[in-house]
Order: sequence, then structure tokens, then C-alpha cells
Amino acid sequence: MKEERTIRLDEINVLSVVKDLLLNAWVILLVVISVWLGVSSYSKLTYVPEYTSTATIVVSAKGNSGAYTSLNLTMQMAEVFAEVFQSDILKAKVEDQLGVSELDGRISTAVIPETNLMTVSVTSSGPEEAFRTLNLILENYPQISDYLFGNAVLEVIKEPAVPISPSNSPQTGRYKKMALLVGFAVPVIIIVWLSITRDTIQTPQAAKRKLDGKQLGTIGHEEKNKTITAKRKKKNIAALITNPLVSFSYMEAYQNLCSRLDYHMRHHKQKILLVGSAQENEGKSTVAANLALALAARNRKVLLLDCDFRKPAIQKIFEIKTKKEDDFGHYLSTDDTKGGMLVFVKKYGLYLGVNQVSYKTTQKLITSDKLKFFLEKQKEEMDYIILDSPPMLVASDTEALAHLADNSLLVVRQDRTTARDINDCMDLLSQATAEFSGYVLNDFREFSLLKKLRA
Repeated sequence: MKEERTIRLDEINVLSVVKDLLLNAWVILLVVISVWLGVSSYSKLTYVPEYTSTATIVVSAKGNSGAYTSLNLTMQMAEVFAEVFQSDILKAKVEDQLGVSELDGRISTAVIPETNLMTVSVTSSGPEEAFRTLNLILENYPQISDYLFGNAVLEVIKEPAVPISPSNSPQTGRYKKMALLVGFAVPVIIIVWLSITRDTIQTPQAAKRKLDGKQLGTIGHEEKNKTITAKRKKKNIAALITNPLVSFSYMEAYQNLCSRLDYHMRHHKQKILLVGSAQENEGKSTVAANLALALAARNRKVLLLDCDFRKPAIQKIFEIKTKKEDDFGHYLSTDDTKGGMLVFVKKYGLYLGVNQVSYKTTQKLITSDKLKFFLEKQKEEMDYIILDSPPMLVASDTEALAHLADNSLLVVRQDRTTARDINDCMDLLSQATAEFSGYVLNDFREFSLLKKLRA
């Protein structure tokens, strides 16, 4: 049965829509250019130039001395003559002299308001044809006009001339503007529609409706590099709560998350916490690092292990440089019995198990008896052990790792992964881990459309 999807205003994040528009700006530009070129090409292919030759005629009455009477009379005669020039009889005479069955063009007349002047024009596909047709009209109209007004005098005051340029220009200006509007509006509407109907998590309200797990907290977006020098050098790859420049709301979000997990895990005598994510770049390692720092700040003895052996990140986050022989992965893959080469960072009061290089045999490392023995031994010395795990949709390592954890949580980044995939990952953690606490919304920018409308 197909699931019905309802669009709710509180599930629409304007920033996500804007981001999609910016990312697809090249598509919008490409469509606009294509439509513009299409309209321009079509107008050039369908454009037929026309040439117009025009003569101006003054109509006067014989033997009429009254100026006002004469003007009224000649104005009436001009209106009648305007019809004479377009009569079928006159057209037939001109066609006969031209030797054609039908005139190549059209005859138009106009009486200049409040005057006894009128214009006669012939528009044709060629300048010579228009000029010749108009001359024949002027030569033949007396034979017809004498039957109507014998006392009328028609005098050409502006002779016709051969037109040197088309009288019609391609009427593409309006169509091009419409094309630009349509070419811009259509892709924008499509992108906006796809953005707001995409089955990702854009707001906390959407998470509560779409996700099956418990929402442990929301961590807002925080710039990694606060200073100009740091931005230029791109020094930091994560925003740590120990940085004095981070915002209060960012630090408070982690403190709240830490309080909730600390209370729950101590109450249930849990020590190993797995931090996972559905995909890469959801901020999983940053959440694990900051959670470890928050717990260490409470005088808890914390060990943070980088169990993402494919793409380790903890050593980069804490800017630790070690040799390959000191890697936690090297300890697991060899007969080394020194205890995993843990690094104690006095600055943070934190124990770390890091990796400088990536390892291919990740399943072998995670399912090894050596890792189980190591964790059991560390549980006796540590208050908490946090496992930074690989992305669940990229590798199956997390499922095997989850069996070793007492508790787990899933990091969900804003507008990153579909709700269906997130729920599948949470189901997997619920089955594999002793307990699944819920999910953490990470890197969320609050810009709900419903909040803005209410404001």
C-alpha cells in the first residue's frame, strides 16, 4: 500500500529550500538560456519581413467657399474614399494590370482626425511590389471615385516611395520576457517542490513525526573556524565545546545531552556507548568527541575509541600526531599486548584510541576476541567508553560493533538522509545493542516556515 505524504508547514525549512536553489542554480540558468535561445531561434526562422509604401492625399471640394462647411464635407468624403481604396473593384483593376490573380499584400487607409487628409498604404513582401501596387491604386482610383463625388478633388501631397527597410520588426521582445519568466519559474517551482516533499528531516517537528526513536536533543549549526586566520587556513575540522569561541547555545545543547546520557547510563550501570550515523558527513565523530569532552568535564574517566577504521577522524579532530605503530587498529591487527596504545590528552582530561591510517580488514578487527577482551578490561578502569563507529549505510561494521556496546545513539544531520533509511538504522541498533537510547539532531539551522508565518 502506498504511503500518503502530507506536507506540513512546520516540516519545511526555508534554509534547506534556499540551499537546494543555490546548489541547482546552474540548472535554472541552463533552462533560462535554453528557452531564450529557443525563442530567439524560432522567431528568426518564422520571421517574414514586410515592406510598406505610403502616400498622403488631401481631399477638397470644388466651389465651396465656407471653410467650416468645406472641412466637414471633405472629412466625410475622406471617410468614403478610404473605403473606395479598399474596394474589391479597385483591387480587381490593379490585379488585372499586375497580371496576378490576387494581390501580394494588403491595402490600408486612415483618415487623419479633424482634417481632410488621408493616408493610403500598401504592405507587401517586397519593397518593389508595395511601391508598384500603390502607384497603380493611385492611377485607378479616379475611375471609381468620380461615380461617388463628382465635385471632389483628390491631390497627392506626399508621393509614395520605395521602402528601404521592413516595416515590421520581429515581435520577440515580449515573448523573450515571457520565456525568461517561464524558464526561470518552472525549474524553481520544481526544485522547491522536490525540496519540501523530500523525505528527509528538515525540522525537529518533522523528526518527531517521521522517526520511530526518541529524540535526545537538537544541536544547532556552529562554525568550525571562528577567527579569520582559522577560516583562511581551515584549521579546525570540528567545533569542540572546549573552544571558548563557540556559542552558548551550542555548548548548552551538549551539556543537556551529556546530563541525560550520564544519568541514564549510570542508573543502568552502562559503560560502553556507541555513536553511529546512517551516512558519512553527518557529524557523528564531532558528536562523539564533544560528548566525551562533556563527560570528562564532569570528572568522569572517559575513553574515546575511533572504531571507524576505514576513515578515522578522531586524531584530526584533536590534532594528535602518532606513529602507525601506535594506532588502535594496529594494536588489534597484531600480537601487540601493550594495551592499545591509548593516548591521554591532559588538556582535555580524556583518553583516546586513535588511528592515523585506514584499514581494509575492518570486520576482522571489530569481531576479534582481542577487541572484546580490551573493552572488558577497560570497563574496569573507565567510567565511560565511547565508540565512534562507521556510517551504517556504507559498511556493516557498526552492526557487529553494536553487539559490544551497552547503549547506542544515532546522529541525524539536517536534510541529509531519508526518514526510511534512518528508521532502518535505528531498528538495526535496537536489535544489535543492549539498549538504543534514541537519536540526536545535528547541525540544525532553525528556520521553520510555520514559525515565520506565525511571527
